[in-house]
Amino acid sequence: YSVAMAALAREGSWEQALLLLEEMTSAVRGLRPSAVAISACVAACASARDWERSLSWLREASHRSLLSAASLGASLAAMSTVRAWRRALTLLKEPSFRAEKSLLGCTASIRACGTPESWKWSLCLLASLLHSRVDLDLASLQSGIQSCGLGAPWRLALRVASSCGLQGSAEVWSAIVWASESTQNPMAA
Repeated sequence: YSVAMAALAREGSWEQALLLLEEMTSAVRGLRPSAVAISACVAACASARDWERSLSWLREASHRSLLSAASLGASLAAMSTVRAWRRALTLLKEPSFRAEKSLLGCTASIRACGTPESWKWSLCLLASLLHSRVDLDLASLQSGIQSCGLGAPWRLALRVASSCGLQGSAEVWSAIVWASESTQNPMAA
């Protein structure tokens, strides 16, 4: 079941993946879903941008002690696609999910905070990753830098990149230019 559900989730057939999980756990079959099966359902819902259902399955995984960093990351990614940044931040603070925080989950939350109302939270998450000595990936750094273009002076984006020692990367410069062009006072040519 788990392999089939994961394949359906990758194909974007989230409704079929959920039906398969329901069949698996029905009274007739009586099977207990694995962490892989529930993670596949969370990912399937996330690919459909249905963060509410994704969150429901995430809570189910936590209840059954089957929570994984991949499940949390998928649910947070679903929230980032619809800019549900308040919910993403709340989820990261919940005790049942704290142990499963990962770079993937934090990056998804940084993306979720990529709005004019929440760009400061994006930088706070980026700073917490730096403080925890996690090896940042380019995606989290780019998302954090781009959030500067939503409300901060563009020079802050440059300082963020500089503090990470990655200002020489083409991807980082692209994010800095985007942040600059998005602000009221873009950098001089």
